[in-house]
Amino acid sequence: MRTALGSCLFSLFLAFVFSCGGLEIPEPLKSELPEYPGANLRAVSTDSRGGAGVSFDTEDTPDAVFEFYGAAAGQRSWKLISEYRPDANTLRRRYRKGPYVLTVHAGKSVEGEPTSVHVGIRID
Repeated sequence: MRTALGSCLFSLFLAFVFSCGGLEIPEPLKSELPEYPGANLRAVSTDSRGGAGVSFDTEDTPDAVFEFYGAAAGQRSWKLISEYRPDANTLRRRYRKGPYVLTVHAGKSVEGEPTSVHVGIRID
């Protein structure tokens, strides 16, 4: 009984943390790019070499995501180094700034579903 109550309280705590913005964009992404407006942040990650990533969903199209991040990257001196578009609903762009590589990937697998986005930065 005590274990079930503990599990229930822990689940409520996690729901509270996630609903109250408990996930925070890690550095160096936080200082390099603005947070996407209306993003539903799903996951964040960091690695031991200074890399970081975020995954989120948005109701916007992949093209709207790239318009936003393309403008933000250009304003912060990131240079586009590659673009890959396997279909009309998926796009990946890579940018470089000094030793860092920034990757933005957005895709929508089913029309009417949210666009899934991953933004990551790493030292190359």
